[in-house]
Amino acid sequence: MKILLLASGEFALPTLELLAGKRPELELLLFSQPDQKKGRGCRVAPTPARDKAIQLGLKSFTPAINTLETQEQIKNFAPDYLVVIDYGVRLSPRTIALARGAAINLHPSLLPAYRGPAPMPWALINGEPITGVTTQLVGERIDCGDILLQEPTFILDHETMPELSRRLSLMGATLVWRTLVGWSKGELSPSPQNERLASPAPKLKKEDGLIDWRASATTIFNRIRGLNPWPGTYTFHRGGRVKILAATVEGIGSGPGVET
Repeated sequence: MKILLLASGEFALPTLELLAGKRPELELLLFSQPDQKKGRGCRVAPTPARDKAIQLGLKSFTPAINTLETQEQIKNFAPDYLVVIDYGVRLSPRTIALARGAAINLHPSLLPAYRGPAPMPWALINGEPITGVTTQLVGERIDCGDILLQEPTFILDHETMPELSRRLSLMGATLVWRTLVGWSKGELSPSPQNERLASPAPKLKKEDGLIDWRASATTIFNRIRGLNPWPGTYTFHRGGRVKILAATVEGIGSGPGVET
């Protein structure tokens, strides 16, 4: 089996490690986003996925994915599967078609719920009791492909965004492997998404972090745990901006910011 993994962020790392551990029976190649300047010193650093690939001794490249030159490179590699996780770039139809078997995406929600770039934060902000991971066929519309497999899980009462992301990334790695094996054996039947159940998970903005103290304590708590570490939550006090890093819900009372 030959896999071209398109990945950039930390959410892809468990899948990258799982697939890399199955070499040499599995041939793996990573495409990631270009190295970027980070920190106060503006040091150029690879994406988390590419950094992990380097540690694992895995070949990795940072091409412009939809160019003719890159498409020719993919053709030469002749992957059975394109696996897309936290990559950051939309694939063109011509790029998608280069997978001999299928182009598969791992998404951290139970699609069609929370389509978009920030499904985990919005699930926490909205106080959802359940979320999960989905593998879907990559289509022309983002997060609208036919569903292959899903794995649900409860969101823990005090789970933060980093904690939920780590847990779903581990679940996702197992789900990706189950999907690859199932597809290769002809055991999976893609299922179209129900558009009536679709909901958005739009890109986060800094202003999303401003706390509205008129809301209930639970609503405020969910926004704090959903938006940290980025873009972070904050308020203004005595003319200054105050960052809010964490919170708990305690006490009994009534009115804004108080649980009853």
